[in-house]
Amino acid sequence: MIAPASIGELRRIKDWADDNHLQLNATKSREIIFQARGKCIKIVKLPLPCMGIEQVTQITALGVVINDHMTATDNITALLTSSTKLLYALRVLRAHGLLQQSLMDVFRATVELKIQYAAPAWSGFCTAGDRDRLNACLRRCVKLVYRDKSAPYTEDIFGHCDQQIFSRINTNSLHILQQYLPERSSLSYSLRPRRKQQNT
Repeated sequence: MIAPASIGELRRIKDWADDNHLQLNATKSREIIFQARGKCIKIVKLPLPCMGIEQVTQITALGVVINDHMTATDNITALLTSSTKLLYALRVLRAHGLLQQSLMDVFRATVELKIQYAAPAWSGFCTAGDRDRLNACLRRCVKLVYRDKSAPYTEDIFGHCDQQIFSRINTNSLHILQQYLPERSSLSYSLRPRRKQQNT
């Protein structure tokens, strides 16, 4: 069922490109087929590559790694690899005499911002193991004195990011996601008048 739909869609895209004097570059295109997770899921034979387009198990979209099982594990791995390189750069800066407070500022502007980047889009796909890996990295950074002991960990970081994006959607009537919010209900309470207290 997947193969005919994908072939038909690609043919429509190719026809549109031909009509507009464009060319569909199959060598720069990738095909990913998302599969359900779980032990009870039947093993389905994947269709052959369509129009010579390479089939992959993960893609990177706007800096976020998406795999064919819709988990955040590969994205966490990429984050930790990148963070390790940044920690080495911080160690070099410390060796060159950068002040401690400046090191912590650089850490917040690099490693912590990488973790927060697009977090509302992928944090919901994190497993407990993924969060533990991120927290272990943050605890290591506390030991290296790159971040404060009272700084939040993944649960609070993700919660703060979710709250920020929800506030932006809620307060901006022109936001693209505003249409998906439920209509606000106006409640009118009919309260009994309070009895006047007599002074004794």
